[in-house]
Amino acid sequence: MSKVSLEGDLRILSLEIEGFRVFNTPQRFTFNSDIVVFLGPIGSGKTSILKAIEFGLFGTTSEVADKRLKSDDLINDFRDRIKVVLMLVDPKGNKLKILRLKRRGKRVRTKAYLNGTPLASHLTEDKLTKLFGLGMDEFSRQVYIKWDVLQDIISGSPIKRSKALDRLFGIEILEELYAYTPLRIIEERILESEEELRELARKLPVGFDLEDFLEEKELIIRNLEHFKRKLANIRKLITELESELLKQQKLKEEYEKLLQEKTLLTSMYEGLRKDLEGVAPLVSVLEAEYELNRLRKEAIEILKILLVRRELELLEKVSDKDLRTLFELLKSTVRLLEVRLEEIDKEISRVSKEILTYHNLLTKIKSDIGDLNERIGGLEPYRAEYEELVSRYGALESIRKNISEMELKLAELQNIRRERREALDLLKALIGRLSREGVATCPVCGRQLGKGDLEGLKGLMKKVSERSEILKELMDYEAKLQDLKRVEERMGYLESKLTELLELESELSTLREEAERLESLWRRGEELLNELKMKHSKIQSFIKNSKKALERIEPTIFRYEKAKEMEKVESQLKELEKRIENLGFKPDWLKEVERKLNELRREEAVSLVEIKHLEKKRKNVEETLEKYREVFSRMEEVKRRIDSYKRLYEKIRAVKYSFRAIQGDLRKRMLSKVTERMNQIFRQLYAHPDYNELCVRVVKMGTEEGIVRSVYEIYAKRTIDGAWVPVYSKLSDGQKTIIALALLLALHELSAHNLGMLILDEPLLNIDEECRAAW
Repeated sequence: MSKVSLEGDLRILSLEIEGFRVFNTPQRFTFNSDIVVFLGPIGSGKTSILKAIEFGLFGTTSEVADKRLKSDDLINDFRDRIKVVLMLVDPKGNKLKILRLKRRGKRVRTKAYLNGTPLASHLTEDKLTKLFGLGMDEFSRQVYIKWDVLQDIISGSPIKRSKALDRLFGIEILEELYAYTPLRIIEERILESEEELRELARKLPVGFDLEDFLEEKELIIRNLEHFKRKLANIRKLITELESELLKQQKLKEEYEKLLQEKTLLTSMYEGLRKDLEGVAPLVSVLEAEYELNRLRKEAIEILKILLVRRELELLEKVSDKDLRTLFELLKSTVRLLEVRLEEIDKEISRVSKEILTYHNLLTKIKSDIGDLNERIGGLEPYRAEYEELVSRYGALESIRKNISEMELKLAELQNIRRERREALDLLKALIGRLSREGVATCPVCGRQLGKGDLEGLKGLMKKVSERSEILKELMDYEAKLQDLKRVEERMGYLESKLTELLELESELSTLREEAERLESLWRRGEELLNELKMKHSKIQSFIKNSKKALERIEPTIFRYEKAKEMEKVESQLKELEKRIENLGFKPDWLKEVERKLNELRREEAVSLVEIKHLEKKRKNVEETLEKYREVFSRMEEVKRRIDSYKRLYEKIRAVKYSFRAIQGDLRKRMLSKVTERMNQIFRQLYAHPDYNELCVRVVKMGTEEGIVRSVYEIYAKRTIDGAWVPVYSKLSDGQKTIIALALLLALHELSAHNLGMLILDEPLLNIDEECRAAW
């Protein structure tokens, strides 16, 4: 948007209309004065100009916004579009041009220019509304006063006048809320419900006292509830005692199980003691512990070599003091190593066979290498000869290329020689004919020759016969060609020998590599065999020593384990005795629980009989009430409805009078703001001395329906006696028009917006010439 900003009090500079309502052809209006009046007969377009201004400002009209008209209804019947251009200017001379275009069935398009510069393409109606300082609703209250509003203020009924002023003040919604609050409807509903309640009461039998029946029923229900609570308490106590009884019975079962377990542990303890008496250890526990840990270290070292992870991890994790586990693990390890020893024996046998095989193969390959060296030595002279020929004549391909070139050259020389021979023969024949006949025809060009040409022909024959260098060159080329062909043939033979030599050398290289591989395998086999023999010796020695040591240690381990078992059983016996003591089982308390439980069950039976009796009584009362249950239910429902209506009535009445109080307060505030300025304008417009001051009051007025309404009443102060005279009953239509215009102008000036204009439709009816001049 342009950097220039608009200030307040925008006024209209010009208006262009095309295709809007009655305007078929383009029209342009210029507003050069502070007051502009449109005069014309009915249907000439006065109101259309005012609506075009509204359309230019907001892109629509109040009739379209209220959905009384469609937007296409604004387009002239003989045109397919509307074009409205509105030019506004602020006090500093900044001009705002608004262009509105509307085609049938399309939306309104808007463009705006500030001092000739286009505003942003995304300009919205909200931004224009913010620029004007008001929306369409405020525009229709504060700027564009329609004819019907003005007429309601001048000559309308008090209610119409009040509605018009409330709308101008922007508080008309409060009167609508007050008017449509449905108090009368609720009063009618209360009366209808009370009559319905009386009709229901007439349906009950004469002398029927509902309250007595209800009290009796309530008493039965209370007694019934009392016995039910008592029964619930008894059953609760029964449940608790049954739980306690079950607990004691379970404790009794646990007590008997613990006694059986104690007998069993005592028997075990005696058996272990007898086992210890028959065993004599060969070594002490400390000696056994030392020996077992020494064996464990040796076993761990061997298992690491053999990469046996499971047994290795078990031996590493077992505690030094857990002799039984360590003993069993070592026995298991010895058995495992015996199996591995057999596998190592087989592996030693297999590796020995492989080493022998590698040795035999290596011997044969070395013999083959010697034979190949002899054959390669016999072919080496051919390589030297071939290399010498290559250095002299070049590669075989180059020699073959030279041969082809020399053969071509030789053929060319032979052709030249043949052509010269033919030329000599031709010249000899031509010279002989000229000598004999004196005339001849040239066989080449067909020209007639005479004896005068004879000398020239002889000289030419002499020149042709004298060129013997061609013959010499031809002989040289033939000799060289024969030499190159011999070299080509020899080099072909030598290449076959060289191919044989290269194949033998490749075979020799392959055999040497294989010999190196076999020698490496043989050496690795020897290393593996030595390693296997070392493992075999170490494992065999460990197995032998371990078996002896374990056999010597086993009685000590047996006695050690039995002693530990005895300690464990003894500890279990002590723990069992504590559990029996802490169990809390008391045979006398079990009998007391059984006695109390029997008493409560008798009380439960008595309570059940009483409850059954009360249930029967309640059923009889309910059967009596059942006959009139529907009536009672309906009466209760109607009572609740009446109470609900009354509560709603009080709430709505409070809300309704709150609306009225708010309306009165807002009316006083608006009148206090507008009265002083209205009087100033009235004194300027009214050119007569009979009235000099105005005031607006809110008074009460009764309607034909008996409803009290608050309405506006305007009073004028009569100059002659100072009395306040009601305007609408005492003053003329012209005077009322002046007063209405003063009120509208005051309200316009006090409103906060940026439009410095007031638009009035038919404002000067019934005004005399003096007041028009004052205007």
